[in-house]
Amino acid sequence: MTSHRAGWAWRLPWAAVVLVAFALLGYGLWATVYFAPTDEALEQARTGWLVLVLACVLFVIAAATAGSVLQAPTWAWGAVLVPVVLTGGLALVASGSLFPQLSLLVSGPAALASLIGGVVAPRRAPAARSPVR
Repeated sequence: MTSHRAGWAWRLPWAAVVLVAFALLGYGLWATVYFAPTDEALEQARTGWLVLVLACVLFVIAAATAGSVLQAPTWAWGAVLVPVVLTGGLALVASGSLFPQLSLLVSGPAALASLIGGVVAPRRAPAARSPVR
């Protein structure tokens, strides 16, 4: 069982990871938009896709950490996965359109809500262990 101080030692770096992932997601989506397929634009789009994948990986790591280490409520660590599923999924399926960029309007508030919920929401009670016979 972790103390209250140890909980904050995990919560603040976790919040930093979520903020960095959110910033990388925004930059990755911005870099993938191009209107003329020039060599520079295509190179920037390739870099944007790599940054987008990195952001999705960071969101998955943050969700796993929130669920296991932070003992955050289920909605808090579940909302961390909304940008991965919605924005990352649309970027994978509909990469030639602006749907991934528009999906940030939905997944962005979910990521910010998970950030607030992961930091300030009450912790889940640990599961009671039954004695071994």
